[in-house]
Amino acid sequence: MSNSCIQWLSLESAAEIRLHPYVEKLTVGSERIAKVQLSGKKLHALHAQFLTVQNKPGFRDLSSTRWLPLSSEEPEWLGEWAVRIHRESEIQRRFGFLIRQSFQSWVKQNPSGSLEEAIQATAHQWCFGNALPESVQVTLKAEYQEWRLSGPIETLLQDEFVTDILVEGHDKIWVERSGVLERSKCYFQTSASYEIYLENLLTHIHKSIHEAQPFIDFNLPDGSRGHLIGPPVTNGKGYHLSIRRIRKQAFDLKDLENFQMISEKQKRVLTSWILERRNFLISGATGSGKTTLIRALLKIIPSDQRILVIEDTPELYLERQNSIFLQTRVEERADLPPITLRHLVRQALRMRPDRIMIGEVRGEEALDLIHAMNTGHRGCLGSLHANSTEDALYRLQGLVQMSSTSLSESVTRDLIARNIHGVIQCGRNSNGSRRILEISELSGLNAQEKFLLRSVG
Repeated sequence: MSNSCIQWLSLESAAEIRLHPYVEKLTVGSERIAKVQLSGKKLHALHAQFLTVQNKPGFRDLSSTRWLPLSSEEPEWLGEWAVRIHRESEIQRRFGFLIRQSFQSWVKQNPSGSLEEAIQATAHQWCFGNALPESVQVTLKAEYQEWRLSGPIETLLQDEFVTDILVEGHDKIWVERSGVLERSKCYFQTSASYEIYLENLLTHIHKSIHEAQPFIDFNLPDGSRGHLIGPPVTNGKGYHLSIRRIRKQAFDLKDLENFQMISEKQKRVLTSWILERRNFLISGATGSGKTTLIRALLKIIPSDQRILVIEDTPELYLERQNSIFLQTRVEERADLPPITLRHLVRQALRMRPDRIMIGEVRGEEALDLIHAMNTGHRGCLGSLHANSTEDALYRLQGLVQMSSTSLSESVTRDLIARNIHGVIQCGRNSNGSRRILEISELSGLNAQEKFLLRSVG
């Protein structure tokens, strides 16, 4: 018999609700001689027996011998208990929320308890020790997995083609897969289970979010970069979770050519720039492929050259010899002051680097990177957000001038023109796939002190 045909009894009093499978000749009363024992002043020791008459479920009142049919809407009464009959498919809709509350309460009070113990305790509370309806068990097991950080997010992280996971609500999850953003079929069971998942996630990574600090950045154990933002800045829409998945195995330039992210000509240009130890920038919007390209370029740097990679969040890590990876500390505490990119660039210069790589240039560290290029550290790289190769240079100029050293526009442009040899612009095709849009070589300044850029790929 299918689950939709299984029938269940609901017995409701002013104080509680109980469920029991509808069983032929099941007896109910106030004493132990009845199969189902209920409390109540108006109940007899053996009050009623459930019987099906002419294919209609009901019960016989043993005190009056009357047979009363049951329905799912209008109740019949056993003393102070209202009795209805439901198909199993209705139990989830009518009582699922209350059963989940009981389940959640037990799990919170017994954090070391197992899933089986939680379901048994809930069944004891709701079903006289009988097994919970199968559809309810499926939901509770799914919620439990979500709370234990093995729910829809972890499922999506197993998909090697997923690069971004964007959660707008418990049942609204979007993913970017192979460059295309689409609605995922995965979801959290309820908004409550989504919030419990977030609570457990934050506890696991030793982070917190609250009204005074309603947004945080973090890293998942697999290296994926996460961002969470919540009330009051989400305008009452709950919590929005964004995850950027980082591939464990970096692509090389040949892979990128096969994916049509770069052309054969562009691959030759980039390889020559790396081997000639040119200083250059990689620019583009978020999700345009900057990190993917940088990791591919790091793989072709000769192993006898010492690289220092500096980032806010660890995205560029590679199993490469002769490499040092440094990370900022952005959270300021009384005993732990912040460590910025600028601090780390200055430390890197004391660590005998051959090349310095900054994951994202976005502040005063831009000047330190230019100084590093100007003091014999050739072959440095930096990425930043910009709309074109020319815009990238002017944005770099603005970032340099943010530093405490007050340099004029003329001096700043001269520093950039002398030390930056080129810019690579990353972007997307109309179908969402990533590609290199332009490679420009910087050859100095013209008479009007404008950057002289020449497209080479």
